[in-house]
Amino acid sequence: MRAIWGCTQCGLFEIAANFAKLGQADSALYYYEQSQSRKGSFAILSDATREAATYQRLGELYEAQGNRQKAIQSYLKLADLWKDADPELQPIVKDAHARVTRLSGEH
Repeated sequence: MRAIWGCTQCGLFEIAANFAKLGQADSALYYYEQSQSRKGSFAILSDATREAATYQRLGELYEAQGNRQKAIQSYLKLADLWKDADPELQPIVKDAHARVTRLSGEH
């Protein structure tokens, strides 16, 4: 799909998720980051369906690695993106804020 349509972002989320399932955090982080940095004409489709999940996973992976600053940044992006989301999604936003609070307090 990426080569045929010229979509630089297509498939990156799925590749990242597969690396995460395999326990290869560094590779997962790389592909999640790539999916956010490569914005092209298909970004609106990918952002609508995967952007929040990408920030959530980035936060979790960075947190697991002990990279508090990047974890906080990712959780804040998630919380900002979904600040006005439907009520059923607000527990995710609340969790992101709780993680930021906890991570900000750790030294």
